[in-house]
Amino acid sequence: DVVKNMEVLDNSIESQFKTIIETESVVNLGLFDFMKKNGLEKSPMYTCPANNHYSWPKGGTILGIGSDALIPIGLDKNFRQDINALEEKLMNCLENEIPVISVTAVIGSTEESAVDAIKEMYDLREEFKEKGLNFALLADAAWGGYFKTMVHGTAGTEEKNRDRGFV
Repeated sequence: DVVKNMEVLDNSIESQFKTIIETESVVNLGLFDFMKKNGLEKSPMYTCPANNHYSWPKGGTILGIGSDALIPIGLDKNFRQDINALEEKLMNCLENEIPVISVTAVIGSTEESAVDAIKEMYDLREEFKEKGLNFALLADAAWGGYFKTMVHGTAGTEEKNRDRGFV
């Protein structure tokens, strides 16, 4: 009898969860109604390195937030995202209550094959999560991932090149 009651309870919770997801998610409500319903008054932003592929601004258009929602992050001397610049942009969003959908790390930029410091970006996300700003951390390896499969270095080469920010 207890087992049967537990099954009914599990099914009830699962059913309630499914109903919430089906009726309250951005997929069903659309971005505008989702934001309005959740008290989000400012348009969300997303970041990419300044040397991002031309398709990234189009992503904002596809999402319905516009290409101007992209915050380009400056680069360091190795053409990687400048972590300090990223932190400043995120702090501005936090202080001004601007939602951030995602931060993008590029693993092999199209022109330079630069690899962003994804571990430091992850750590930054964890710091901002504690402050109340949570976002997805994306890894764009469309070029770098392919390029890496084509390069076979000698022992020790990968570690040396990693310090330079290249695949």
